[in-house]
Amino acid sequence: MPPSESPRKRLFGRLVAGLARTRQGLIGQIERLFAGDRFTASTLEALEELLIGADLGPVVAGQIIETLGQRLGRREL
Repeated sequence: MPPSESPRKRLFGRLVAGLARTRQGLIGQIERLFAGDRFTASTLEALEELLIGADLGPVVAGQIIETLGQRLGRREL
């Protein structure tokens, strides 16, 4: 980084880069999870663990899983 760049900008740049790596890692894990032919209850459980681990929190993760579970039950997935 240029020497004239402030420490605050360098910190922000590192933060943005770190978040991008985290996002890409999560997307990669979700893609691998859905790479199979079937979407099952165990897939939902694994997805819920990923979402909670990604700091979405149990409430948001639960809402997503509940909606997907309903759609799975109606065979919309």
